[in-house]
Amino acid sequence: MLRSLCSVAIRLGQKRQPRFLSSTASGGDDDGKGPKAKDIIDDNLLKAIDGVANDIHPQSITEKKSLKHTLINRLVANEKASFDAAAVSANSEMLDDQALIGLLADVAGDAKVEKKVPPKSAQLRQERRGLVLLRKEIFYQAIHSGFTTEEARVKSETIVNEAQIKLAEQRKALLSDVREKLENDETEQTERSEKEHKLFTTALEFLEKIYKDDMINSDARKIVNVDKDAIKFFQQRPLGTWKKSEKYEDHSLEFWTRWDQRAATIANGSFGPTNSFEEQIDWTTKGKQWEYPIDNEFKMGDEAGVSFIDHVFLERHLPSLGIPKTGPIAHFMHLVCVGLSKNPYMTAAKKREHLKWFADYFNTEKQKLVHKLHEQEQVAAQNAL
Repeated sequence: MLRSLCSVAIRLGQKRQPRFLSSTASGGDDDGKGPKAKDIIDDNLLKAIDGVANDIHPQSITEKKSLKHTLINRLVANEKASFDAAAVSANSEMLDDQALIGLLADVAGDAKVEKKVPPKSAQLRQERRGLVLLRKEIFYQAIHSGFTTEEARVKSETIVNEAQIKLAEQRKALLSDVREKLENDETEQTERSEKEHKLFTTALEFLEKIYKDDMINSDARKIVNVDKDAIKFFQQRPLGTWKKSEKYEDHSLEFWTRWDQRAATIANGSFGPTNSFEEQIDWTTKGKQWEYPIDNEFKMGDEAGVSFIDHVFLERHLPSLGIPKTGPIAHFMHLVCVGLSKNPYMTAAKKREHLKWFADYFNTEKQKLVHKLHEQEQVAAQNAL
């Protein structure tokens, strides 16, 4: 059974996340007794320990708890040993440098906690609150001690005045102490700045050793001077070998030309644009940015050859669709044409489709029904008068 526990521990140890033995990092107890077992050991491993204890001692609760406690203590001890070994190896190099330790000790000795003077308004507000509470407490204590109400009030007022004077003296002492400390800090600032400069120099030397980059090397920053005596190819006279270049033609295959262009596009596009001009060119090619010059007919497509007459004057299509020239249906279709003529987002063909749909809806039967209802409405209106 212990062998199965060890195999489970090894398998779970490869998957679990790193944990810390410090109570601050792992959220340990506030009383400083150290981290809990669940902060060090994985939850799956704790469940495995419970399973082993239940299998060995299924009846005895005391022996089961004892076995779980023993296994957990051994796992915690093993985890702590591995943590200590890693911490010692990580800090050994820094602890060996005695000069750096002495310099850090000198600077740490000078870095004292400075006293911060609270604002005057906050001090006055705190004093008033304390005086009010003190007056109430003294008054209640005097009442319970056997004094009368008037005597208790006098006692509370007297003690409050004495406390106020005492607080004023403490505030003056605090301000004088802080001013004296500021003067002492100004005198020690020069010495501290020298020590901090030494510490900065030491840190810079360590970083130069750690980051061995070519950019830090001085050889990579050498200035290359232009050779003025070099031959300038574009300012020389031509040799005259090919006098009539217009006779020569390009006999390369178009397929391989397009192949090379596609390969060059893929190679250059994989690195992305190198400046804002190439970025705008890329956006224009992908359709994310409009092409210049821009007008209100940009990329209209098939509508570029359609006149505005086909968009605005739509009533000329009504007679061919069988719509009556008078009556409520004619008035309704007139409003439909006006609405479609003011729609800038529909194509002319789409507008004609809408008109055809209304014409199919108002067939001969619907026209007779609408005409009959309209006559009945007129008769009812005349009788109402």
